[in-house]
Amino acid sequence: MSVSQKFSLSKPVEGQAILVPTLAYMRARHRRKLHSLVLAEFRKSGLSQAELCRRLRKEPAQISRMLGTPGNWSLDSVSDLLFAISASELTYQLAYPLEKAARNFRAHEQFFSIKSATSNSEAEVKEIKEIKDDSSGFKFTAEAA
Repeated sequence: MSVSQKFSLSKPVEGQAILVPTLAYMRARHRRKLHSLVLAEFRKSGLSQAELCRRLRKEPAQISRMLGTPGNWSLDSVSDLLFAISASELTYQLAYPLEKAARNFRAHEQFFSIKSATSNSEAEVKEIKEIKDDSSGFKFTAEAA
């Protein structure tokens, strides 16, 4: 017999500790988003891992690990990676995902129906992806220096 606990995200309440699963979820969410941002910038740059190793004076195994999976990077590591990849830096903005209306996963159905209804030109597909990405409530961007 398997037992699983369910929890839902809720705003912190004065005088109460935040549940450990909630903190773990938010940490993992941020690691995934940051890793996706760095990986997308790396792919867009056309840079090789070998060149990134040279620029950062790091071993190939270390760069491969960093690009391979989301990790608990320091802010300095993120800064180093983005600057070495594209001379860019993060811009910051706060979002409040718990203040958004509850989602019932119909957004995915809407995304696919919109995509199939378009002519699938590159510009239209890019616009649809941006709509889908904005539904997360968090926005990280990289700007070239």
